[in-house]
Amino acid sequence: MRTKEVLSAFLRLGTLPLMFVGVCPISAQATTVKPLDLPDLVDKAEIIADVTVTNTQPYVYYAQDGRSVHTRVTFRVNGQPIKGNVASPLVLDFVGGSVGYLKMVVSGVPQLQVGQRLIIFSHAPGDFYVSPFIGVDQGAMRVVHDQATQTDRVLRWWGQPVNENESMTSRQMNGQRSETEAAQSSERLENFLSRVRALRVQ
Repeated sequence: MRTKEVLSAFLRLGTLPLMFVGVCPISAQATTVKPLDLPDLVDKAEIIADVTVTNTQPYVYYAQDGRSVHTRVTFRVNGQPIKGNVASPLVLDFVGGSVGYLKMVVSGVPQLQVGQRLIIFSHAPGDFYVSPFIGVDQGAMRVVHDQATQTDRVLRWWGQPVNENESMTSRQMNGQRSETEAAQSSERLENFLSRVRALRVQ
């Protein structure tokens, strides 16, 4: 859902101003998001790329009906994008963030940190969405290094291992399992990228 549509809905409901009371974040689920499998992500994405977060810059967005906090995230594009004509650095804007005492959290929107490496399935820069990632957080795959095997592995944004034998439409939380344990049961990065490229040319 596009940013302006969601913000307008918040404002009509009187929800958005409450997000700026005090310093505690208040989550808001703006829309029901359909679970997407890998072919859906590849088809819907305008950009598919291996990226690393190099900077995050929150700012206050002012509109006629009110204000909200957004975060501008800068990514380094690692190698050639799998889909889309984008150069490095890549800049995408997300709804949510902190500026002074103003703090806004939108449920499901990834809160990115400098240094994180991701495989992203994204809308194009310049298009305004609550999250530019396809399916809000479904289009963000974290790349983690498995020290035991010295290989890079792929996790969903919320920590669920990616496995080529399982549909990506399920959402399973890891509970007490550590990221290291999840990585050991997840797909290797090169295998995952090979599957993505194969779907890209179909």
